[in-house]
Amino acid sequence: MESERELVRLAIAGDDGAFETLVRGNMRHVYATALAVVKDHFDADDVAQVSFIKAYRALSKFRGDSTFKTWITRITINQAKDHLRKKNGAVNSDNIGQLPDGGRDALTDYIIWEEGREASSALNLLPLKQRLAVTLRLIEGLSFKEISRAMNISVGSAKTNFHYGIKRVAEMVARANDDRVKTIKR
Repeated sequence: MESERELVRLAIAGDDGAFETLVRGNMRHVYATALAVVKDHFDADDVAQVSFIKAYRALSKFRGDSTFKTWITRITINQAKDHLRKKNGAVNSDNIGQLPDGGRDALTDYIIWEEGREASSALNLLPLKQRLAVTLRLIEGLSFKEISRAMNISVGSAKTNFHYGIKRVAEMVARANDDRVKTIKR
């Protein structure tokens, strides 16, 4: 199997099969990133499709400073924000809201298994930057350097958003567990 760099090189040279391989390898990631921002499955599909079209058209501009995955993530985040602006007017990138019910991914399933529904709800309530940092780190396995490039923030900000996001989820789950214990004791 060819490396990502080789696939990008072939795609830039006009090999549509190489670009198709890049799309297949990143489709789930792009969709999950779009869903984390737009919070609607149909909108996430649209954003993912447009993101890949934009990536294809801009492929010759890909410098290779980051991985293709990081580059397509940045395109997806920008496209998702543009989609929300067009759909809803201005976008508050720090407090988008909750994912719709059924918008679970691998991280949410794990959290439900490990800590219960409260953790899933807590993750969905995080501000966008924290939710993206947690999602990109834990679900997609991106490094903090890749997250910083994808989100167009410093590595320190990526770490801060991730750590504050995890801390807030833990605090919300602890509060929910305390409330549940108080209810049981009554």
